[in-house]
Amino acid sequence: MIKLPVCLEGELIFSDVSYAAFIENISEDGMYLSIAHIMTEDHTRPKTRLFLKIRLPSGERILLNCREQWSERNTPHSLIERIGMEILNPPVKFIQFIENT
Repeated sequence: MIKLPVCLEGELIFSDVSYAAFIENISEDGMYLSIAHIMTEDHTRPKTRLFLKIRLPSGERILLNCREQWSERNTPHSLIERIGMEILNPPVKFIQFIENT
């Protein structure tokens, strides 16, 4: 699967808390994103379920059900965390966006 470079804003939702997210690349079944906040350590277990609201260039928002595959920080005290996500059952509108990008 080819990953497409993008610059999309999103909102990562974990345990009723949301974090601003910046999506850097996407495919039909996954994505790579960064958040500018240190989340609780509970989310760092692989396979953790998360939700991500993304805003498409059209302005439309889509809610994605995701599972974390990996996460990392450049340094232990970094405020930027990078996360690899698997998209579970992507909605049709998201797949259409990928196909048209």
